[in-house]
Amino acid sequence: EEMAVRPSTSALNCILCAYADQGLVNKAYQAFDKFQYFGCDQNEHTFHLMLDAVLMNLKTALPPRSRMMDESMIVNGISNRGSMDWVESMLESADTIMDMARELGYQHTSQDLNHSYAQILCVSGSFERAKNYVIDLVLDAEQNGERAPISIKTFALLATDCAMVGDLEGANEMSRLCKAVGYKQGLPSYANAQIKRLQEKSMI
Repeated sequence: EEMAVRPSTSALNCILCAYADQGLVNKAYQAFDKFQYFGCDQNEHTFHLMLDAVLMNLKTALPPRSRMMDESMIVNGISNRGSMDWVESMLESADTIMDMARELGYQHTSQDLNHSYAQILCVSGSFERAKNYVIDLVLDAEQNGERAPISIKTFALLATDCAMVGDLEGANEMSRLCKAVGYKQGLPSYANAQIKRLQEKSMI
């Protein structure tokens, strides 16, 4: 039976946005499945919203400074939403979303997708993985003669997180990469100021 009114991609994205804002990952996946059901194409914004749903879910369940911990330590601070297995399931969801986006060519063009994915890795405690992900993006872009699809806010996030755990070498590396991909002024002033404060504190 043919439907009188068929929803558009934009309309389904609006539903996704409502679920993403609340971190309702299961509901977001249900809405995501409706794209195929109604014959609508997912776009870059669709995948970004799916990542935002995972990110908000993690932020709600994990302690604010979880990204400063080793993965093995996070389980002790998780709320009643679950255990480390649950965190791994959220990471697997993010990986699946990125794989689908990659198949459509979005990962290599979208700063927003890559930033949300890096945030998910940091919030879940997979900090080294987040750094390596960004570094790999930069190297791949260099090999292809392209500009890496990484926002300056992603470099700022990783640089400040490096500094917070005392990894000043990592913070400097993020600063260097930031300039290497085309942000000639380097990290934003707020990030540089925070790194400087943490450097001075480490010398006390």
